[in-house]
Amino acid sequence: MKLLRKPLLNAFVVSLISLFYGLVFHVTALNYEFTGMLGYDPKRGGTLTSPFWNGWSVFLREGNHRFIGYGFLLAAAVIVVLSFIRRKDYDEYQIGFLEKGLIVSGISMLFLIPFWFYLILGDPCYIVEYAMLVVVVHWTVVLAADLLFMLIRG
Repeated sequence: MKLLRKPLLNAFVVSLISLFYGLVFHVTALNYEFTGMLGYDPKRGGTLTSPFWNGWSVFLREGNHRFIGYGFLLAAAVIVVLSFIRRKDYDEYQIGFLEKGLIVSGISMLFLIPFWFYLILGDPCYIVEYAMLVVVVHWTVVLAADLLFMLIRG
């Protein structure tokens, strides 16, 4: 786990993944093909009677998820700036926190994937909405934990 010692490497990885999600969210916002894959259309209705999923689908259809992508990019920029400000390598105590964070992130994905599978079995028409929600929840938790770690570490 020597790679975890370097805060700039952590910032690089987080910003690279955030850049990918930010670009995907920006490009798919108001994209005709993307909106055509969504399960709910206000004009023709949807297969679910869930206000949450239909609302999430409308949120995506209107392209508002690009703002989530911008938030990812902003959080990544803050992490990079804090990494440059506090350049010294992490000590063993801080590496322990990072390792636990990676473990929690992995475990959360282990729970999110079966949950996602269950949702797909319930109504496969909403697969894009389910995938977007899993990505948003997971990456928001990762960024929040990383930001918290960077702020607490001082």
